[in-house]
Amino acid sequence: MGKWNLLDIKSSYNLLDGDNRWGTNLKVTLRLLYKPKLLGKFVEPPLLDWYETIITLDHVNKEYWVWHGNLYKINPTSNTLKAWCLRWPIAYGFATKAPFYLSKGYVKLYTKNGFQLKGGQIKAGLSNPVKKTEAVRKYLQKNGGILEVQIHDIPSFGISKSRIKNEERLLNFNCGIVGNPMKFQGQQYLKMFSSEPKNTWISEFTPGWPKSIKTTGFRKIPHIKKDRSNVLKPGDGEVL
Repeated sequence: MGKWNLLDIKSSYNLLDGDNRWGTNLKVTLRLLYKPKLLGKFVEPPLLDWYETIITLDHVNKEYWVWHGNLYKINPTSNTLKAWCLRWPIAYGFATKAPFYLSKGYVKLYTKNGFQLKGGQIKAGLSNPVKKTEAVRKYLQKNGGILEVQIHDIPSFGISKSRIKNEERLLNFNCGIVGNPMKFQGQQYLKMFSSEPKNTWISEFTPGWPKSIKTTGFRKIPHIKKDRSNVLKPGDGEVL
């Protein structure tokens, strides 16, 4: 059977300061090399591990909630994580110079030596996502190659003019692929007191997890994220 190796994980981040959102533009790029075996079957890469730990304090109601888990397992087709879920149809578009529209992130497919594929190496003109997926898998199984996927996340608070929002949030990221110790680790700290001037709000992003947040004096409330893993269709990346 073929084998995937995670070559590297790179990240970049900057302030997101918009009319409707306050937070961070975060981009995490993963590069994986596929090494096929002549008589083996094609092997899918391990699942994306987009693990987050979130602590949010509501200063108006003196409440807080905590959530942690792999968001990709819960909502793989979200706009943020769709690049990984639809990696094969998007990679097909890149390889055949027929771009696949994606609102955030990207997917690129290169030869095993890191070069762009030449015309004709993958059959062009396919429209069915299942056929596109099959064409990319067939190429990789025969030749090997490098898959590059960028996840573009915008962890942020929504800005509302109709209600006061006095909240703090600490968000820890631990992202890579399941079963591999190489991870991107980063931390976002947000503080939005909409009852105060915007120049007093805080949006920080740092490597690692250097900061903690105190919940003393706040009442803990439950927080559940809806599981949308059942929306996967044929042609999507995998069955979770």
